[in-house]
Amino acid sequence: MSAPLGVGIHYGVPAAVYHADPCESPSLSSGVARTILDQSIAHAWHEHPKLGGGKKESTAAMTTGSVVHSLLAGEDSDLEIGTYDNFRIKAAQEWRDAVIAQGRTPALNRDLDDARFIVDSIKAKAALGIDNSPFVEHGRSEVTAIWKEGEAYCRARYDRLVIDPNGYADIWDWKTTTDVSPDAIQRSIIDHGYHIQAAFYLRGLATVLPDYAGRCTFVFVFVETKAPYAVRRVCLGESFMTAGRHLVGEAINQWRGAMESGLFNDPFAGQTITMPAPDWYIRKLEEGN
Repeated sequence: MSAPLGVGIHYGVPAAVYHADPCESPSLSSGVARTILDQSIAHAWHEHPKLGGGKKESTAAMTTGSVVHSLLAGEDSDLEIGTYDNFRIKAAQEWRDAVIAQGRTPALNRDLDDARFIVDSIKAKAALGIDNSPFVEHGRSEVTAIWKEGEAYCRARYDRLVIDPNGYADIWDWKTTTDVSPDAIQRSIIDHGYHIQAAFYLRGLATVLPDYAGRCTFVFVFVETKAPYAVRRVCLGESFMTAGRHLVGEAINQWRGAMESGLFNDPFAGQTITMPAPDWYIRKLEEGN
């Protein structure tokens, strides 16, 4: 087992090492923070690799996203290609789970073909109309940041980080989707807590690179997974970022409290709630539908 990673920026950390949590003690990630906020600190304990060790079920969309990230990072050596038509049969599922357990990314030939089109589209369109391309020579992929909030560790993994020697630091984040219309993207941001991710990542970067505080940006690149593989670049407005920063602060406070006390209690235990019927259901009954 390798030594824990300390506070700072780290390059070349394998995905499996990062997701297993390379910190000295259990650390807070953006995903765990969103679990705290969406569910509870008890759910966060369950899913954390160093605590409950629970795993989220992989979906086809997650597989495609993982392959796209690997190709964009130039880490296609981490991919293992399967010969199955899909993951519906038991043998394919067992192969996929075994590959993931080895710290590698499973992909089917069909996934790889689709991912290459997506990657080509991102490379061609992500920087159109702007000067600060994510693909400049001093940009690095899959960069790990580790920092502390009090005595609690936090970690982030930037899809692409560009630290310009002349004074700015840009975080780029790739998102695969089925629809890059503004309404669909807005829903995705809210549903998946992407404003929380952006605020958390920027907080970490400003902490480990204090000279760049106030000069860090976060850019999402949403790309459709089907032809014509449309790409939309998205920066969050101040209303989203204000909400994200508030929620990140709340998640960090809960995490610090739990780490200090060692208590990750189920907040719902012992509660009884009275559940009213929603207004839409009452209207439906009244209308006789």
